[in-house]
Amino acid sequence: KMDVTCDVCFFGHSMIAMSNFQKYFPDKKIIEIGYPGDNIKGMQLRVSQIVAVHPKKVFVMAGTNSLSYSKTEFEQEYNKLITAIQDSLPQVKLHLFNIIPQNDGRLGNTERNPIVRERNIFIKNYSNRKKIPLIDLYTIYTDCNGALDKKYTKDGVHLVPEAYLLWTNAIRKYIEKIH
Repeated sequence: KMDVTCDVCFFGHSMIAMSNFQKYFPDKKIIEIGYPGDNIKGMQLRVSQIVAVHPKKVFVMAGTNSLSYSKTEFEQEYNKLITAIQDSLPQVKLHLFNIIPQNDGRLGNTERNPIVRERNIFIKNYSNRKKIPLIDLYTIYTDCNGALDKKYTKDGVHLVPEAYLLWTNAIRKYIEKIH
């Protein structure tokens, strides 16, 4: 059972599990709740984990492992996830990340990138409609061909540790505003 308090909770799949934002923001208490391979439906089942850490802010990364969902199913399940978080923690400031593109590799496949772009359009429109800040990770990791830049990955999907510095820079203004 968890019952702790943090400033920031990052919630998502393996990219969150592999992160270490605490090292970049040593003055904040950060908890990363990432579960490798988790999809949006699995994340819905884990919302209680966010509640247990009493965050001031929550950053959600969802969708990479849900690219096989139909467009309709993705949109419905994404909405269920975000609604569940908001209903469980109505006072918490929520932020969304879009989906990072892929590159060909042991796990990645550039053929998935048109779906990534389609899902990111939905996430952008959803964040605008719901007035939830969206942090655009897709653009910072994309090469000139619309794929995950090879210098940021070893397997075509996951980021190498030094690539998290770009992510850190993208979220810095949101993290530093926490008192």
